[in-house]
Amino acid sequence: MSPFAAALMNSRIAHSMSRFRAAECAGVSERTWRSYEQGQRAPRKSVVRNFYDRSGIPMTEDTAKMLRASPVARVMSITSLKGGVGKSPITVDVAACLVERGNRVAVISHDCCYEDGLSQGGRPRTGDLTAGVEFFGYPDVFFSVAEKETFTKRLRHIVDHGSPMDRSGLEFEMGGTLGSMVERIGSCRMFKDLHADYDYILLDLNLKVDLIRAHSDLVAIILDSACPQSVDSAERLNLRLQRSKGGRRTPSCFGLITRNDVGGRSRELEEYLGGLDLPPGTAEALEAARLVSSNFRERILSDITALPLTRLVTHLTNAHEIVIDKYNYEQPFMEGYSYFDSVLDIAPHSHAADEIRRLTSELVGLRL
Repeated sequence: MSPFAAALMNSRIAHSMSRFRAAECAGVSERTWRSYEQGQRAPRKSVVRNFYDRSGIPMTEDTAKMLRASPVARVMSITSLKGGVGKSPITVDVAACLVERGNRVAVISHDCCYEDGLSQGGRPRTGDLTAGVEFFGYPDVFFSVAEKETFTKRLRHIVDHGSPMDRSGLEFEMGGTLGSMVERIGSCRMFKDLHADYDYILLDLNLKVDLIRAHSDLVAIILDSACPQSVDSAERLNLRLQRSKGGRRTPSCFGLITRNDVGGRSRELEEYLGGLDLPPGTAEALEAARLVSSNFRERILSDITALPLTRLVTHLTNAHEIVIDKYNYEQPFMEGYSYFDSVLDIAPHSHAADEIRRLTSELVGLRL
């Protein structure tokens, strides 16, 4: 029996999993799985990754070492052209969940909150799931040799001949001083090296659509169900991502609906207001406002369903806002939720954490 087959069988037995369920997680037939355990066939590395990723069973270190002989990172991006829709927090949450599942994970970020937090000394807390994520800023990585050569020439030209405006423009674009950029050329990682060192890479690159298209295997485009602008931007982004250049492949794109709380009612608020003597006109105005809000959300939903974009089954709700608001309320002033925090760390048993775990399982399943 091959080492991979033995590892799969031992993991299945240790977690009391049936052969049928194990084969389903691995993406093979039950007959094929039996052939693995009988020593007739050896599972491919992709089958091993499928099994551990989908089953949620932690991979042993020995199995992980065997897989690292020729690893291929899966690259995902959770993004939107619309700001303020939660793409960075969701990205970090999914990264933390992948760490929880035993994967080696990197996040490449071009988010201002990441850069600001880093400048203020922000880091993941020891023991948190996010502490197992390797964070890289966009200036820390070159995505190709050509990009490195182009940047080197541009930097040399600005240092030798550039005006003060040229220098400040480059510093603003890259988020650092010219001196730090000179150091960057020698210290930056190449994306292909990261690709070989991690199981998953998440790109939090905001408006870097060309990089997302060129390097992502899967893209989840955020559809804020309370924001019509996010739907419009999702349509534009999907078109840009599917526009192939020179016959190159394009990523698989899906829609991720967020803030999917429709109804406009709060039983707690209604019980509180039940003891108040509201004028009839005020009560009627509140009910009318609730119906207007519901109709508004239904119009947005019709726009979402009209998009030529397959929607993920998992929807996110305002549970994340509740968890974060509660966490911020309990923290000292100016020490609230940061870029390096995750709902899986601050509220691991919350509805928000459950949604992230279901989303991660779906993204892993789609990628595999």
